[in-house]
Amino acid sequence: QEGIIIDEANMKFYMAVTRVRNGMSDGEGDMRLDENRCGVILVGDVSADWNVSELHPLIVGGPYDEATETCNPDNISEPDNVFVDANGDLWIYEDTDLHANNLVWKYVVATGELMRFASMPTGSEGTGLRITGDTLFMNIQHPDETNPAPWNLGTIGVVTGFAATDSFESLPLQEGDAANTLVIAAGEYQVLGQGGNMIPGSDQPFGLLQTNSGAVMDGVCQNPDGNMFIPNGDSMTEGILYTNWECAPGGVSRIDIAQGADGMWTVSGGYHVDFGSVNGVIYNCNASVTPWGTGLTSEEDAPLDAATWAEEYAEGMNAIVEGTANPYDYGYNTELIPNEDGTTSIIKHYVMGRRENEQTWVAPDMQTVYFGDDGTDKIFYKFIATTPGDLSAGTLYAARLTQTGSNGTDDFGFTIEWIELGTSDNATVEAAVRALDAGM
Repeated sequence: QEGIIIDEANMKFYMAVTRVRNGMSDGEGDMRLDENRCGVILVGDVSADWNVSELHPLIVGGPYDEATETCNPDNISEPDNVFVDANGDLWIYEDTDLHANNLVWKYVVATGELMRFASMPTGSEGTGLRITGDTLFMNIQHPDETNPAPWNLGTIGVVTGFAATDSFESLPLQEGDAANTLVIAAGEYQVLGQGGNMIPGSDQPFGLLQTNSGAVMDGVCQNPDGNMFIPNGDSMTEGILYTNWECAPGGVSRIDIAQGADGMWTVSGGYHVDFGSVNGVIYNCNASVTPWGTGLTSEEDAPLDAATWAEEYAEGMNAIVEGTANPYDYGYNTELIPNEDGTTSIIKHYVMGRRENEQTWVAPDMQTVYFGDDGTDKIFYKFIATTPGDLSAGTLYAARLTQTGSNGTDDFGFTIEWIELGTSDNATVEAAVRALDAGM
């Protein structure tokens, strides 16, 4: 499970599934689908109380070519980010090695037409998909360092001179030198920041790696991921842009941006958020903005078993805490609260559960929250907050998906039964985590 989103205007829920393999296609259990390495976009209706009780395929990727080990470039492959524009059309960013270049798509819901909007530079994927008003944010994650500048660095950016609802001609596939650059079908791409370059008004670079005491570590993260644009009041042309940096240690940059009359954006200042109060973060992946104007950053790739932690993560995370890291401090959704004085407050939501979080989406009721678990044979979750606008306490549910229809490429669906896992609050769960500190 990758990106998810609720289309509030049309009461639809969308989920990107990277690929249909393993437990979904092993012929056992409640899911017995045909394997599809190219992935699928699922859609379901949302009820008046913001419940999702069924899913079915909207876009089925592929087909997969066994001889070339590629997916058809005229269709999606391993979808990742998803977002809905003001017309109700779906935007999709890929994370795949089954296309020559990762592609950005627009899916016109009314007609079923798939249109290529962008071809990403060699080695990179598009991340940070967010449409605010008509503004399309697009980041470039882990590009090949041999690409020509500026396409050789992790980049936070935005498309100017183009609204997400504008029409455009579908982009042809890129070849030769063009494949090493970003090519978009309309508008211009504006760089807002790049890994290693200094944040305006700050002595910190984008992609900063630092310990909890603020000591700078070697290297710079080149993996900008989820964007969280929080507008100033009702303005869609100025506000705060938080951006996840998907490394270990993880991180989130904050910049203050505003759009001028010429359509270009300026960056007036910013910094990397200090996560020392929660013992740091790891692999900040996709993101969202709550209905009450805060950011939600997801910790992905936090190992849930002790052996993997010890072998692959402990040394690096020990360096971050400058001691012995507790693995149970990582794998959560963390809320970023912008304060009037320009600082950022942090709440790590232990009560929402520990997993390899991909993206979290809060419904307009400010209580119902959906999130996926990135990886193989993982779980789809729902959280119901006890108090609207407060994620510090509530009840966690896991989805039991039962297949309906056949195993074919598109004639299937799932019914969802929500299984209650428990009710608690941040303080109670964090106390259990702290009780493990002595044994670390």
